[in-house]
Order: sequence, then structure tokens, then C-alpha cells
Amino acid sequence: MRMAESGIRKYRLGPALASVGAKPRRIVATGGGTQSIAWMQALADATGLPVDVAAQPEGAALGAAFVSRLTAGLEVDPGASRSWSRTSHRVEPRPDHLEATDARYVRFREAIDE
Repeated sequence: MRMAESGIRKYRLGPALASVGAKPRRIVATGGGTQSIAWMQALADATGLPVDVAAQPEGAALGAAFVSRLTAGLEVDPGASRSWSRTSHRVEPRPDHLEATDARYVRFREAIDE
């Protein structure tokens, strides 16, 4: 898992964001994976960004349904999403894990470049 999260950080996330000039300040996580404390910590450590965990794991599905309702005219106030789109907590990256994450990334690149 740690090698995979290191790959997420640099191989996928970093270049993708840099290619569009994005400089993220945080990650908002939603879905079933948010129920794993270890995965949320690994995501924060791998990206070096704080992870705000959605209070409602099904937030993405609710958001899609809400946008559909807005489009159909069944909702009139986009701000109404605040009633269910809160975060439950923030997971901070651990700076002391950065060196180990970087070393795992080197091994990850070696594994996929073979």
C-alpha cells in the first residue's frame, strides 16, 4: 500500500496538477475509502497535503444528484448543499514521513519502468 500511495503522489497526482498550473492546498476525500484511517493518513503523507474527510461518505453521489436537481429546476439554491456537504475531520500530513515516501517512490518508479 505504501508503494502505491507514493506512486499516487508523484507519478499521477503531481504531474497532472502541474500540467494545468494547479497548486492545491488540500484534498477533499469522499467515498468508502474515507472509512480507512490508514488510507486517509497515507494519502495525506503521500501528497504532503491535508485531507479533509467528507462527513457523508456518499458525498460524491449526493453532489451529482444535487447538481441534477439544480439543472432540472428542482433545487433553486446551490448553497443548500451546505446542509450535507460538511467535512468530519482533517488529516494532516506527517512531515517526518516525507523522506520514506520519497524512497518508496524511487522503488515504485523502478518497478514500473522495468
